[in-house]
Amino acid sequence: MPRSRRRRKQRQPLGQSPGTLTIPEGAPTPRLRLSRYTAQSVVVDDGLAPQDLGRGLGEPGVRWLEVEGYGDQTLLARLEELYRVPRLALEDVLSGGQRPKVEAYETGLF
Repeated sequence: MPRSRRRRKQRQPLGQSPGTLTIPEGAPTPRLRLSRYTAQSVVVDDGLAPQDLGRGLGEPGVRWLEVEGYGDQTLLARLEELYRVPRLALEDVLSGGQRPKVEAYETGLF
């Protein structure tokens, strides 16, 4: 009977402090899609540029941001700055091998 192989989890290099964002080599370039929901409308911005993430941030409604790919350090810094995504949550994204999960924070779900 063959043994099942366990996939090795990508780990941060030894000696780094928690919350250090290390982008894996060959990580895909991010694509962004922002959907804004209000009682009257739904607006979808597909192919959004990272510098446009803050546009309309104070407007009423629900914002849903989809990020496909994580190969851009400036995008991660922008997400941390604008949406107050904790650095440890961003580190989880980069570590790979994680099962899908939802975490509730003061300003939203991640």
